[in-house]
Amino acid sequence: KKTFEDIPNVEITFNCMNIYTCNLGKTGFLYGTNRLTTSLPSFCQPPTIEATHDSYAKVTKTISSDATYTDIIMTPLKTMSFEIVKQRLAGGEMSPPGQLEPGETAVLYLTTDKLQEYDMFRKYPFDEDTPADFRKIKLPDDDLTYRLEIILLNKDNRIIGGFRGNWTVDDADIAGKSRITFNAIEKIPHPVSIEEQADMVLMLEAGLYNSKAMPKFS
Repeated sequence: KKTFEDIPNVEITFNCMNIYTCNLGKTGFLYGTNRLTTSLPSFCQPPTIEATHDSYAKVTKTISSDATYTDIIMTPLKTMSFEIVKQRLAGGEMSPPGQLEPGETAVLYLTTDKLQEYDMFRKYPFDEDTPADFRKIKLPDDDLTYRLEIILLNKDNRIIGGFRGNWTVDDADIAGKSRITFNAIEKIPHPVSIEEQADMVLMLEAGLYNSKAMPKFS
């Protein structure tokens, strides 16, 4: 999403094949705009630049070795609270959403091909040691299709369900919203054998019930 705003305090880092990194500084107001003027190390060609900011998705850009100027387009992030609930699947029928039972845990992974550097990992419910940042989700404020994976575990850390599939969001969906409710599908009865667990994973991968368990904004 292009806001056409110059962004101050963007951390710019030189990255050489993920082996050597060098902090080049931060963007600041100069000659009427926010920018960074600096020299690049010459030993790694072509140079790769990383741009990071707490309020924007990270960007990695490879530039020409003889370039004297480059623009970096960054996508704003919207910080939202979230919860993960579950819907029981028994006999082909889905129950209404309900809270996780004591001892149950859900693990969430969120990625998107459009923003290669974006990935989100969260665990729910929170405990007293969960950092404040991990109690929220930063969602790119743009039209994107995500790969969403949720693993639902019982108190013995056995997989009893989850969610796997694509989730398409446009910026109108999140406008004025502050919370996301994710749904995990709980297979009833719980799979016990290796064969039953494999069947459950194939069922989740097929996405037959995804339309009834898509995340909701509020």
